[in-house]
Amino acid sequence: MPSKKIYIKRNRPFVHEQLRSTEAQEYLSYSKRGIGSYYASKNSSRQGTGLSDEEVKLLLPQILDIRPDDMEFRKKVAAFYIEINTPVPHERGTELEIGLELDNDKPVTDYIEKEEKDKEGKPIRVYNLPINIEDYVRYRHALKHPHCAPSPELAKGNQTVDYYIEDPEKVLVNQINTVDYADKALQMYQQIRNEPKKIKMILTLLQMELPRKSAGQPVIVEKLTDEERVLYVRQLAMNKAEKFLRVAEDKFLQQKYILNELISVNLLKRAGTSILVTSSSEPLGINENDAVKNLFEDPAKAPLLALLKEEFRAIKDRQNIQV
Repeated sequence: MPSKKIYIKRNRPFVHEQLRSTEAQEYLSYSKRGIGSYYASKNSSRQGTGLSDEEVKLLLPQILDIRPDDMEFRKKVAAFYIEINTPVPHERGTELEIGLELDNDKPVTDYIEKEEKDKEGKPIRVYNLPINIEDYVRYRHALKHPHCAPSPELAKGNQTVDYYIEDPEKVLVNQINTVDYADKALQMYQQIRNEPKKIKMILTLLQMELPRKSAGQPVIVEKLTDEERVLYVRQLAMNKAEKFLRVAEDKFLQQKYILNELISVNLLKRAGTSILVTSSSEPLGINENDAVKNLFEDPAKAPLLALLKEEFRAIKDRQNIQV
């Protein structure tokens, strides 16, 4: 039986994070909160279960001690989910055993057939039942609750989320991935630190990720010296490793940079996720990747690309900015 434990924890408001005194923590520890019932959907009066109908018929009889073909089964299921409440203590949260008897990576409805036969002569099925059925049912119920996030990352900073699910195995994997990204990002930084053109492209495409100046003003990449740009790209590699790598390793980095520059002088424009030619409203693509492919790889678009580059240079000359 492969045991697997998860925790449901409270998503602490910022103000609670500031209450560090012994008295405050003791007070918060006495506050009683838990995950209760919710509707299956916005327009439904039926209680949500987080389970498929097949899973309900397999698991709930084990808790309610009633057969799924009993006329009272659905009423008892509804009553169970109206009254359900999973307490979540303030500090430690609640631990649930969600391991399955056969394979944690397969659904509970999965089964194996034994050689033995039942009374009807059919092979006996052994289902992939939870080790602790009630814990598993509570976990699946919480997983679909509108105020519960499936991970700490999705809960952080989200004021609409009251709880989150923490899987220690996933937390460890995320920590290892974070270290891997950090190592790769610093290696990439060392490779490009002497490539001013590439650094400028990366900073331009990640401009919204750059820390603001002391007065709250955004960083203008065009106005930075080469030395300042190197410092900023190093900060990105250290503090925003995953986003930095996504841009730095993109084989279409130069094309996306040019696309961004054309948008910055209004030769191209965004309409939702789509990219359009401003003068004609001709669509280039339904998203950035599509626009890059069409503008730079479609031979039919070569005259348009040449015209856009010529107009771009003219605008920059008028602004007395070196391209």
